[in-house]
Amino acid sequence: MPFVLGHLWVFLVSLCLYAAESNSTIWCYSFLVNMGLNTMYLALFFMPYRKKQKDILKEILLLITLQMLSFLFLVVILWYLHVPLIFLLWIFATFLGVLALQVREQILFLKSI
Repeated sequence: MPFVLGHLWVFLVSLCLYAAESNSTIWCYSFLVNMGLNTMYLALFFMPYRKKQKDILKEILLLITLQMLSFLFLVVILWYLHVPLIFLLWIFATFLGVLALQVREQILFLKSI
């Protein structure tokens, strides 16, 4: 069941945000930004996972760097569009959860080889 937990986490957090603030767009921002970043993870990590490569450190560091830069770029755009700070904090908290799940998946992958 690899690669499912990140998408599930993003969906559940966005659903909770929708339940708490249904008239707000916080859930939409959180869902779109973090689902996009998690899909980027899936696209870049799927081939090393499929080939069962042991030497994936370079890919992992590239992936985390790319995700962080993409996240910061999106936050700057959202800040420029005057998105409230609380929205950005929720998006950041969701992103940290996604990143933690990705690191956990990568550690489990390396242990399984």
